[in-house]
Amino acid sequence: MTTEVGSASAAEPDLRSMLEQAEAEAAAAEAAAAEAQAKVRAMRSEHGDEVDLAEPREPRRLWPPSWPVVAKTVAALVIVAALIGSGYIVWNHYEASAQRQNEQEFIDTAKQGVVDLTSIDFKIVKDQVKHIIDNATGSFRDDFIARADQFIKVSEASKAVAKGTVSAAAVESLTPAPRHWWSSVFPSRSDEAVVLVVGSEEITNAVGNQQPRAFRFRVTVTREAGQLKVSKLELVL
Repeated sequence: MTTEVGSASAAEPDLRSMLEQAEAEAAAAEAAAAEAQAKVRAMRSEHGDEVDLAEPREPRRLWPPSWPVVAKTVAALVIVAALIGSGYIVWNHYEASAQRQNEQEFIDTAKQGVVDLTSIDFKIVKDQVKHIIDNATGSFRDDFIARADQFIKVSEASKAVAKGTVSAAAVESLTPAPRHWWSSVFPSRSDEAVVLVVGSEEITNAVGNQQPRAFRFRVTVTREAGQLKVSKLELVL
């Protein structure tokens, strides 16, 4: 009986020692955790983002969005819509300007063709006829070549000097340009147009001055190898 009591008394110090050691280890672990948290706070404080680790962050709200987010989204949409509208206006202006320039090219060619045909000087008529042929194509060129020699002889024999002037010209019809994939970026130029030209011709020959004669021509202008040329000319009565 005496032996059992003595063994129990000897075991109590060992158990107490183990408990004390466990408590010490737990305290050391708590101290280490506290030190780690302190280091994290210090690091975040240095970067302007101090957060209390003891309090979990609030979950990020995705819907419904906050008013600042809605306001920024609406402002961005308004800016995009304004840019699209401005781009559409600029493009329409550019396309209209290109169309006017395209028509003006045909008008200028038709006017020059009529002036060349109605302004003849018997002294240089051969060079003038060559110039008219060089700037003509189609049926008009063929017909003029066939009559060129007779035209030169009559001018030289009558010692005629004619001066033509154009008072007005406008496009009557315009053949649409062929559509290509690049037409949406660079508007294509038309290949043919009919232009009405109004003017007068003043003639001086061996007999004397004649009264100015008014004329109206319907001129067809065709694009050939990138150059505009007169392809048909009709006198409108």
